[in-house]
Amino acid sequence: MNITKEEVQQVLEALHADPHTADWDAAITLLQSKLAEPRCKDHPDAPHGFDRNASHNEGRYVCECEGWEPENEEPQ
Repeated sequence: MNITKEEVQQVLEALHADPHTADWDAAITLLQSKLAEPRCKDHPDAPHGFDRNASHNEGRYVCECEGWEPENEEPQ
């Protein structure tokens, strides 16, 4: 999961706009959505790259490592 600088900026703006009327719900929703995104595998053999077909079907960026498991190892 990578959160972009723009997304961090959106959260900060929402929270610092006015402490009494900060859009906490929007900030929390954005952060929760980022936490829910799948993370890239850190295995040295994991393939990384843009999976165009999966990304198109999912409506989001999908890395080639998503769903990949190394051979002869237990899934984590």
